Amino acid sequence: MGLKGFANFLAETHPEAFFEVDGISQRCEHIVVDVCDVIHRVFAQASTYTHLLVLITGVLDACLKIPLAAGHLSTVGLFFDGSAPLAKLELQRERRMSLLRGKQRDDAKSKAKPAKLNAAHQGASLGAMHRLELTAGSALMTRIGEDISAWGREKVKRSSCKRAVFVVSGPNTPGEGEIKMFRFLSSLPRAVPHGPLRVAVVGSDADLTLLALAARTHSPRLRLHLLPPPDIRDTAQRQICFCSSALLLDESGASG
Repeated sequence: MGLKGFANFLAETHPEAFFEVDGISQRCEHIVVDVCDVIHRVFAQASTYTHLLVLITGVLDACLKIPLAAGHLSTVGLFFDGSAPLAKLELQRERRMSLLRGKQRDDAKSKAKPAKLNAAHQGASLGAMHRLELTAGSALMTRIGEDISAWGREKVKRSSCKRAVFVVSGPNTPGEGEIKMFRFLSSLPRAVPHGPLRVAVVGSDADLTLLALAARTHSPRLRLHLLPPPDIRDTAQRQICFCSSALLLDESGASG
């Protein structure tokens, strides 16, 4: 769920926490990815399921390439949205009913204007697949989860980081991806007892920023670098990174 204007507010009030990067730093020992954010970004560009997988893995490969090549990556985590908690079910249902109403209107228009529908439908449909199916529990999401998990394991296995731990929380595991991700990150200080924990968090949802700020309070050793998923069509792209540990706070934890 987004928080309208939150990123702009944070950037204006705490510019010291934002900086440009060329990609994920090789100094990050842990990488976690909000995979559903990646899927929603590339869905409209895909023409077939195979093409969709190519686009998803292309973004993930861009995220992992430099850290895996550096050879000291400890953790790669891929987190999908599972079934929503009860508190969010009403909102989830309304969003999908809105998509369904739009699909029904398009289907009705297609009988009279099929050529126009094909152009209009390009952003919502993928052959027989529709954005409605990007929901935890659907056959499409289950298939994507299995294929991306297999790709990720093979990617890490063939890299120089053969001891890296590969973690997947798929779409059939209940809970929102961001919550599952930070629940996992909260366990890292216990698993790695000494030194700072440099983590690259890939995702653009405002929830991730809020969770990163909260995680800093509970786990001061975490050095979280938040980046949006890279646009693989733009090879010269520079990303804006948010570093929660660079945010200036006073001893009470309040912004100063």
